[in-house]
Amino acid sequence: MATMAMDIDQGGNRLRRFMEVTAAVAVWLTISLVFHLDSRGHLLLGIPVIAAFQWGVRRQPLRTLWLRNGTSFHLDAAGWGIALLLALYPGYCVFSYVHSGAPWGKIGLGLATVAGAFPCAYSLRNFRRSMLRPFLLCLATAGGLGVAVMIALAVGMGMEHYTLLMRVQIGVTSMLRYVPIGFVVEEVSFRGAFDAHIHHPGESHGVLSALFVSALWGLWHLPGVNGQMPLKMAIPMLVIVHSVLGLPLSIYWRRSGNLIVPSVAHALADAVRNALVGGPA
Repeated sequence: MATMAMDIDQGGNRLRRFMEVTAAVAVWLTISLVFHLDSRGHLLLGIPVIAAFQWGVRRQPLRTLWLRNGTSFHLDAAGWGIALLLALYPGYCVFSYVHSGAPWGKIGLGLATVAGAFPCAYSLRNFRRSMLRPFLLCLATAGGLGVAVMIALAVGMGMEHYTLLMRVQIGVTSMLRYVPIGFVVEEVSFRGAFDAHIHHPGESHGVLSALFVSALWGLWHLPGVNGQMPLKMAIPMLVIVHSVLGLPLSIYWRRSGNLIVPSVAHALADAVRNALVGGPA
């Protein structure tokens, strides 16, 4: 009887966690849609949303968003050096944005990228040999699938008329921005916070919970396509594509416990998109 009661309690606790994540995504989406936030504003809104979720709902320190079992946030001399190197190009971009009078959202995302260099360095300094296999598998699966989707997108939409050198430059600079920013928006949200809240180590039905988070991730992209296509087309497309890509991102985040694993794979796909069809500058 005691075991049965414990199973019921654990099931109820897990259902509550699913509902909490769903509610957080719904609030985030609703604010963005009601206030007609553009893609940059939608991303930046995630910073206070995830901070509130991490502290108020999960009741966990921020460091567990980046390193699931991180005991303390600390950068040694090498860590500070890595952080400063990672912040160098995004910092240059912020300077350029301010100098050219770019929109506030662009400047805000640039500053977020600079900030993301520090938790990114923290994750890199805590990367262990046991994490190498999940990292490579995530890169091969989520990264490979993402690149394939972007190539298909390029074939369907038509590629930008860039030279090979321009494509390489765009791809490299995109990676320099997208890897650290994943530690402040999007990856830190859907893997570091939401997936970690829904699925605890040792729980069953891991694939189903990963698909659930990934489907929410797809719906979260609605503001980016709002008005560009009918919802009856946008919703299934976003859910299917992001479920396929998000499943390995969640699985290998869980196996590694280090956000650098899904962040690099995600950044690779977006960098290839930018190099082929153009993307956010």
